[in-house]
Amino acid sequence: MFHDVRRLWMIFIILIWIMISCTANRDPIITTPFPTNTFTPLPPTLTPTRVRLPTSTPFPTDDIFAITPIARSNASPTSPLGPTYTPAPPTQTFTPAPTLIGLEIVYFTSNNEAIAPGDNVTLFWQVRGAQEITIYRINEEGERNNPRPVEAEGSITLSTDPAATELVQFVLVAQTGNFIAEETVEIEISCEGEWFFSPAPGGCPSEASLPSAHAEQVFQNGLMIWSSITNEIFIFYSDNQIPTWQRFTDAYTEGLPEIPVDVQPPQGLLLPVRGFGLIWRTNPTVQNRLGFALTPEVGYSGIIQAGTDTNGDEVLYIQRENGEILQLLPEGSSWQTIVPETFTESE
Repeated sequence: MFHDVRRLWMIFIILIWIMISCTANRDPIITTPFPTNTFTPLPPTLTPTRVRLPTSTPFPTDDIFAITPIARSNASPTSPLGPTYTPAPPTQTFTPAPTLIGLEIVYFTSNNEAIAPGDNVTLFWQVRGAQEITIYRINEEGERNNPRPVEAEGSITLSTDPAATELVQFVLVAQTGNFIAEETVEIEISCEGEWFFSPAPGGCPSEASLPSAHAEQVFQNGLMIWSSITNEIFIFYSDNQIPTWQRFTDAYTEGLPEIPVDVQPPQGLLLPVRGFGLIWRTNPTVQNRLGFALTPEVGYSGIIQAGTDTNGDEVLYIQRENGEILQLLPEGSSWQTIVPETFTESE
């Protein structure tokens, strides 16, 4: 039995030795640890923030919102408004003077509904609580002129502009300190007659338009027009001397020489005949200023009409052969051509 035990121990020792020998000759096994998941935080999230943009003060607009991302970090935040907005300058508006309680224009009126140009008008008014009261006439440009200080109640007769064509206006201004009240009166211009052409000149015609047999002749420095209705010859100069136009009674009668026989015109020019020739031959000033005729005398059906200027002096309007209107200002001071848009038939 002892030998059996000894044999077992020897076998055990031999096995141990074999195992140790095998282990020493093998490559060492290196254990690699399994990778572990490392937590990496996500980048900061962006949170949209509504910011109301400024709008221009004088022009109301709808609300406007812009979404600007703001990072959750320690960095200094950027202005959410973006570029600076500069509003447009406000529109200039008229601010009326404040009205004081107790300052009142009870009435401001006229007894004239319509007038002829240059007629006088009578104004009536009553004002309460005013320290200063003034009546102005308003011209066609809308300007206030001819101020008339007046009492709190009364009436006044004022002249109007003879050249007004549509209406005349007056304004009453009542004032106490910085407080103002105003009232305007408008009176229509009404003409008994009408002009035979348009656009019409200022004022009203002083007489109806007169159809007339006319004759016209053009000269080197102007022209002549004869009107049968007035039996006159009108001479228009273009030499910039005064008078710029003249009028003569037509003194020609049958039996007088038609052509001035003592004068010979240059080649291509003509001598005036009959009534034109008589004035041209007997008036050296007319002859020298007009020169010779460029065209023969031409007859046509024309119109003549009279009006007045702002001083009440007569202004004539004569129709030419080509349809243009010649305006003759008082005392030969000036004449000008009007190209009409339309004509009104005379009765």
